[in-house]
Amino acid sequence: MRIALLYNFPSEVVRGTELDLIADQDIIKTVRAVESVLKEDGHTIETVKVDNNLYENLIRIRPDFVFNLAEGFGSNDLAEPYIPAILEMMGLPYTGSGPLTLSVALDKSRAKQILSSLGIPTPRFHIFSNPTQELPLHLRFPLIVKPIHEDASIGITNDSVVRDEEQLRKRIAYILETYRQHALVEEYIDGREFNVSIIGNRNPVALPIEELEFRNFPENQNRICSYSAKWIPDSEEFKNTVPVCPANIPKQIENRIKRVAIAAYKALECQDYARIDLRLDSNNNPYVLEVNPNPDIGPEDTAFSRAAQAGGLSYSQLIKTILSYAVERHASIRRAEENPIRI
Repeated sequence: MRIALLYNFPSEVVRGTELDLIADQDIIKTVRAVESVLKEDGHTIETVKVDNNLYENLIRIRPDFVFNLAEGFGSNDLAEPYIPAILEMMGLPYTGSGPLTLSVALDKSRAKQILSSLGIPTPRFHIFSNPTQELPLHLRFPLIVKPIHEDASIGITNDSVVRDEEQLRKRIAYILETYRQHALVEEYIDGREFNVSIIGNRNPVALPIEELEFRNFPENQNRICSYSAKWIPDSEEFKNTVPVCPANIPKQIENRIKRVAIAAYKALECQDYARIDLRLDSNNNPYVLEVNPNPDIGPEDTAFSRAAQAGGLSYSQLIKTILSYAVERHASIRRAEENPIRI
């Protein structure tokens, strides 16, 4: 097949800080790795940078399929859902979740509302549009404050966990000013943290669970996956946040985590692949923190590649599997369109 490999490369800060670009610019390694796998499998690959010429470039290339790695439109990551929307408008089949799923996942409050409505556990929360807003009675300290539209731990530091109202107001003000978006405030679950990489559509499969172990953290350091822990190799948080896959947990808890993760995957109608982040409370009950329908699937030191390897899939097999799920999904759509149910 002729496959267009889409990606974006942010060159300027739209919101947040210069440091946040590290997370967004990490995509190039993934593009090269995916391109190599697909070429080895006999496909013709055209890498396409997502910019204002996207439509014209796709018309010129005329791909049979699109492997979508784009996490935004240029430097605007809030435009992530635009990409599959454009592809659907052009009638081009693609890998990954659709525009509605990406839009919902970009709004943490909307995603949590959907999960809660379906009985899928997620920490209680409230949205703040200004620092002086009244604190709802149902929220109990400690709390954690996040930008409502960011992923990749952007905006998350040790100061994100707050234990009194003064700290809360200060952190909300920081998020509003720095990231120019509402602040999501949710109850902080001080427990073990896991992520579940999932592949598939009709019958999605959870790969081996990964745990983030927070080792040798000082007492004043909150055990969270902060931006530094994820993206700054020289930081103590990065050095002391150790991914372990497969996680060392009893089978009963493993099954419970996977069951909740797959329920969240289905609730947001994820397609082909996604990653679910969760925490366990003191009673080993899993709570969904976030659903990421467009996670990093790079070959080195990513949750997805580690989970695939632990599940017996090489990186090449993982990429080919994702593509095969997408191809079959679009084939099913075509069959349904060609053979509508007649009443």
